[in-house]
Amino acid sequence: MKRENTEGRLAKIVGTIKGGIKNYAVDTSASLLYANTVFGAGEYFIGGMEPEEIMKTRLGMSLLGLVVYRPFGKFRDAWVKLLRTNQGSSKLRKFATDVSANIVFFAPIYTGVAYLAGASPDEIGASLSSGILTVTITGRPYGWFLDRWRKMFGVRPALDFIEEIETIKDEA
Repeated sequence: MKRENTEGRLAKIVGTIKGGIKNYAVDTSASLLYANTVFGAGEYFIGGMEPEEIMKTRLGMSLLGLVVYRPFGKFRDAWVKLLRTNQGSSKLRKFATDVSANIVFFAPIYTGVAYLAGASPDEIGASLSSGILTVTITGRPYGWFLDRWRKMFGVRPALDFIEEIETIKDEA
């Protein structure tokens, strides 16, 4: 009896670890693919960066992404629940939820990285303003992409909390 309980607990622990690894891999790979494609294109076409500069920048951001992208996925799940947003919500509500999640999560990280890189408070403020504009454009498409990627790999999308949240029909 004691051995069966131990084996059952061990199986549960192993299952939890496997699920955590899968969720990490799914969220991180989606974010790396999206961010490197979208922001790399922006660095080339808008920023005028050379391909070698883009590769170095994307490599550096990818290394940081390996640390922050899964925590962002978990934060977005909680943010969606907090704001009671789901698949039945209006486009405006989904947009506001995804944009605000990106700003609330990534602005402090960006500020810290810019500060450590030696940026002045004025430079950080200007860069944050630019970043907020960028997130306003890319936040919802990224949320949509992350949910589709999760669904493709059998991980529940953030907006699929139908059984936990009554469908919210917004007038907006």
